[in-house]
Amino acid sequence: MKLFEFEAKNILQQYGISVPRGKTAAKSAEAQRAVQEIGKPAVLKSQILVSGRGKAGGILFVSNPAEAKEAATNLLGKTIRGCKVDRLLVEERLEIMSQ
Repeated sequence: MKLFEFEAKNILQQYGISVPRGKTAAKSAEAQRAVQEIGKPAVLKSQILVSGRGKAGGILFVSNPAEAKEAATNLLGKTIRGCKVDRLLVEERLEIMSQ
């Protein structure tokens, strides 16, 4: 079974597992609004069913809604590893905790 990241996170939430706040966006204005609602730095993740999307430029970090709109404009419609990006997952950016 193949799931997009946003689909997998929806399933995790149903079982009470904590996931970052986020929304999907199919247009750059939707990504901008999502970052505005989140109210802090965010990450835009291309929703494609291939591995290595981050190294291929499919994951971008933004600091504000204006940056989100620009980044989404660059990602949406782009082809990454043979897959066209039609949707993004826009999530709050969290710091990774090391032990």
